[in-house]
Amino acid sequence: MEVKHKRSSIELALTVLKRGTRLVYQDELEERRQAIKELEAMQWVGLDDEEIHQAFCHAEYETNHDWNDDPESWCKAFYRYVDARLKEKNHG
Repeated sequence: MEVKHKRSSIELALTVLKRGTRLVYQDELEERRQAIKELEAMQWVGLDDEEIHQAFCHAEYETNHDWNDDPESWCKAFYRYVDARLKEKNHG
Protein backbone atom coordinates (compact mmCIF):
# COMPACT_ATOMS: atom_id res chain seq x y z
CA MET A 1 0.00 0.00 0.00
CA GLU A 2 1.40 3.34 -1.01
CA VAL A 3 0.11 6.52 0.59
CA LYS A 4 0.47 9.85 -1.18
CA HIS A 5 1.35 12.61 1.24
CA LYS A 6 1.97 15.60 -0.96
CA ARG A 7 0.54 16.99 -4.13
CA SER A 8 2.67 18.83 -6.61
CA SER A 9 2.42 22.59 -6.38
CA ILE A 10 0.90 22.72 -9.87
CA GLU A 11 -1.80 20.18 -8.93
CA LEU A 12 -2.57 22.12 -5.77
CA ALA A 13 -2.74 25.45 -7.60
CA LEU A 14 -5.12 24.06 -10.22
CA THR A 15 -7.33 22.52 -7.58
CA VAL A 16 -7.41 25.78 -5.60
CA LEU A 17 -8.48 27.62 -8.73
CA LYS A 18 -11.23 25.09 -9.39
CA ARG A 19 -12.62 24.64 -5.88
CA GLY A 20 -11.24 27.24 -3.53
CA THR A 21 -8.63 26.90 -0.82
CA ARG A 22 -10.84 25.65 1.99
CA LEU A 23 -12.16 22.67 0.05
CA VAL A 24 -8.70 21.67 -1.15
CA TYR A 25 -7.30 21.47 2.35
CA GLN A 26 -10.40 19.70 3.59
CA ASP A 27 -9.88 17.08 0.87
CA GLU A 28 -6.24 16.71 1.95
CA LEU A 29 -7.34 16.31 5.56
CA GLU A 30 -9.81 13.59 4.63
CA GLU A 31 -7.18 11.78 2.56
CA ARG A 32 -4.79 11.82 5.50
CA ARG A 33 -7.47 10.63 7.91
CA GLN A 34 -8.20 7.72 5.58
CA ALA A 35 -4.50 6.90 5.29
CA ILE A 36 -4.21 6.88 9.10
CA LYS A 37 -7.20 4.53 9.39
CA GLU A 38 -5.62 2.16 6.85
CA LEU A 39 -2.28 2.20 8.67
CA GLU A 40 -3.97 1.59 12.02
CA ALA A 41 -5.85 -1.37 10.53
CA MET A 42 -2.59 -3.04 9.49
CA GLN A 43 -1.36 -5.52 12.06
CA TRP A 44 2.37 -5.50 12.70
CA VAL A 45 4.05 -8.88 13.10
CA GLY A 46 7.32 -8.95 14.99
CA LEU A 47 10.01 -11.59 15.34
CA ASP A 48 9.81 -14.40 17.84
CA ASP A 49 12.72 -15.54 20.02
CA GLU A 50 13.84 -18.18 17.50
CA GLU A 51 13.96 -15.65 14.66
CA ILE A 52 15.98 -13.24 16.79
CA HIS A 53 18.37 -16.09 17.62
CA GLN A 54 18.68 -16.81 13.87
CA ALA A 55 19.57 -13.15 13.29
CA PHE A 56 22.28 -13.38 15.96
CA CYS A 57 23.65 -16.59 14.43
CA HIS A 58 23.64 -14.98 10.99
CA ALA A 59 25.67 -12.00 12.20
CA GLU A 60 27.97 -14.15 14.34
CA TYR A 61 28.67 -17.13 12.08
CA GLU A 62 27.52 -16.43 8.51
CA THR A 63 29.24 -13.08 7.98
CA ASN A 64 32.89 -12.18 8.19
CA HIS A 65 32.25 -9.54 10.87
CA ASP A 66 33.66 -10.11 14.32
CA TRP A 67 32.10 -8.30 17.27
CA ASN A 68 35.52 -7.85 18.92
CA ASP A 69 37.20 -6.37 15.83
CA ASP A 70 34.35 -4.41 14.23
CA PRO A 71 31.19 -4.18 16.36
CA GLU A 72 29.60 -1.61 14.04
CA SER A 73 29.73 -3.94 11.02
CA TRP A 74 28.47 -6.82 13.16
CA CYS A 75 25.48 -4.71 14.28
CA LYS A 76 24.77 -3.67 10.70
CA ALA A 77 24.73 -7.33 9.60
CA PHE A 78 22.35 -8.16 12.46
CA TYR A 79 20.16 -5.17 11.58
CA ARG A 80 20.01 -6.05 7.87
CA TYR A 81 18.96 -9.61 8.68
CA VAL A 82 16.25 -8.48 11.12
CA ASP A 83 15.04 -5.81 8.70
CA ALA A 84 14.73 -8.33 5.86
CA ARG A 85 12.78 -10.82 8.03
CA LEU A 86 10.39 -8.10 9.24
CA LYS A 87 9.75 -6.93 5.69
CA GLU A 88 9.03 -10.52 4.63
CA LYS A 89 6.56 -11.01 7.45
CA ASN A 90 4.80 -7.66 7.15
CA HIS A 91 4.90 -6.76 3.47
CA GLY A 92 4.87 -10.12 1.77
